[in-house]
Amino acid sequence: MKSKAKHVQLVDKQCDFIATSDFHLCDTAPVCRTDNVFESSLLKLRFIVQHAKENDCAILDGGDFFHKWKISNRFMNEIIPILRDVTFITTPGNHDLKYHNISNIKDTSLGVLREAGAVQFEITPDKPILVSCNDPYKCNCYIHCFPFGTDLDFTVERSKGIFNIAIIHKPISMRKVKHVKTSSAKKILSKMAAQGFDLVISGDYHIPLALSLPGPPGALLVNGGGVMRLNADEIDKKPVFYKIYLDEMEAIPVEFPIEDVIQRTHITRKEDLENDNLDYIEIIASQKSNNKTLDYQKELEDVMNEVDAIKSVRTKVYELSDMEKSNE
Repeated sequence: MKSKAKHVQLVDKQCDFIATSDFHLCDTAPVCRTDNVFESSLLKLRFIVQHAKENDCAILDGGDFFHKWKISNRFMNEIIPILRDVTFITTPGNHDLKYHNISNIKDTSLGVLREAGAVQFEITPDKPILVSCNDPYKCNCYIHCFPFGTDLDFTVERSKGIFNIAIIHKPISMRKVKHVKTSSAKKILSKMAAQGFDLVISGDYHIPLALSLPGPPGALLVNGGGVMRLNADEIDKKPVFYKIYLDEMEAIPVEFPIEDVIQRTHITRKEDLENDNLDYIEIIASQKSNNKTLDYQKELEDVMNEVDAIKSVRTKVYELSDMEKSNE
């Protein structure tokens, strides 16, 4: 476990990098948001950029900067000036890519941002981006981008005074997650460290984590865990970014400002609708068992057509019907 005393000592010290991931910036509000998501997205971006300016450091982003691969020109015109005076290095995530294909990068809003000089990234890890970190370390950092779908089998040479950093977009977690396919954070970090990387910034899976290998100091992996809360199940989530200190190989989380803007009304309505649908199925089934002359199949079709029943309801009705027929 990390020492709280060390955290306190680093609070007023300039960090070398700021690490984040999965901004999912968007200008159209999902059903769960009650605020102006356009303005909220820009607020989050300004917040992290201000911290980067105060620390005179670059922002390293693990991908999915945008929620959709193409956004409005109005939104782009707001984002470009915010990023103009800071170094923002990312890697294309699946949400950033048209059809999830890196070959379409020039068709995307992220590609336009790069052409405008607002962000930096490369589409293969063999073309590193050189960044100098803060004094007094006087080190150079080679940043290698691994966009969504890129094989992680890439080795770099270790050299004194050089930090090798990988920015990857791949779902990772500390432990197995039900119904979600993630890779082990420990295995990924061990693999990347063996290939010569000192720091790994990851994105895709929306749970933040910071993991370091034993050493003095060892390699470090940081997953930002997502910034914009776009789903109702994220109502209690507190988005963070990390301040990275290379001499200690330490990552300290900083919370983004958030407000109570997530609502679950639509979830309640959906649950009520599903309950009503189940009641409807039971009524139809009861009619069939109590009325031997009823044309059950025709009745089902007529009623479902009349109420324009959705596909899932029709499937449930047919399943119940088949089951009862097999019991006759």
